[in-house]
Amino acid sequence: MTFTCEQIKQLDNPYEKLNTADVLAEHHSELDKLSPKEMHDLAVKILMACPAEEMENFAHEVDSFQSSKSTFSVVLARAYETKKCILALSNPEQTNPHELLMDEETNEGILNEFDDLALNLLSGNEVTIATRLAIATPMKSRSALSFNVSRVFTESEFAEKVGAALTLRREIDRFLLGNKPQDFFTSNEFNLDLCHEFSILLMSLLEGREQEIGEKLAPLEHQQRHQISRQLDQLKNKAHDKHCPFKLIIAAMNSPTESQQKITVDESSVSNPYRQFNTSPRARAKQPAETTLTAARSDAKTNIESEDEKKEESCASSFCGLLKW
Repeated sequence: MTFTCEQIKQLDNPYEKLNTADVLAEHHSELDKLSPKEMHDLAVKILMACPAEEMENFAHEVDSFQSSKSTFSVVLARAYETKKCILALSNPEQTNPHELLMDEETNEGILNEFDDLALNLLSGNEVTIATRLAIATPMKSRSALSFNVSRVFTESEFAEKVGAALTLRREIDRFLLGNKPQDFFTSNEFNLDLCHEFSILLMSLLEGREQEIGEKLAPLEHQQRHQISRQLDQLKNKAHDKHCPFKLIIAAMNSPTESQQKITVDESSVSNPYRQFNTSPRARAKQPAETTLTAARSDAKTNIESEDEKKEESCASSFCGLLKW
């Protein structure tokens, strides 16, 4: 079935009707009657309706359609590239997602032209993608990335989430993974809700560093440690991983370190080098009485032995007297 220009504009699902190069080429004269805005809107509708698993096949159809030299074919090809870029950005296997947004041609071209398509595709995934960008982007590229995103996706939720994720990453690197992790919790940038929202970012960056962070927090005064424990507890409640880093930090922070244990043992040795009075106070209280009793028994035994000796001497004298007779 062939559609007129007006009929094409009324199609609810244009992808369903115009998804092959042959059909597109057949309608190229009608498609080229559309205004630039109508072409843009139609291309967006077609790509929004195209399932991700059919994108590769549709790429061949779009390439073939371009050979017709249709004006609309160029618009459709650029819309296709926009969706391809956003799908790559959303792919967890993409190791350098920031590079997709750092390319000048991409930013100045398709993403600027089809920012509405891009934002529609990003909708609902802003936090996930922002988290991935904050983890993968090298420090030297973060400012440029933030600038590009805010310029291309002006005042959008995606730009807001990327900016927030990059700010949190900076605070984590600067304080929580630094020499004074307690400053992370007192910084003007600290926001518990933001930490909840980007808990995956936090857990990813803290993995393997929990003991180190906890030991740096351990020497703090009790009140400050208690406050930090409460904040970590609130973060812990949002994390469902049984190896939650917040829980491990709390445990390390509230457990005495090896050096602290050594100091305690050494102090005990210095204060009582010969292990005197190692008994309890109650036991020590009994010692004087026990000592007195022992001494008394010893004296009695000595007296008895002395009396026996005197008796023996008397008997010996009497015996000697008898011999004289």
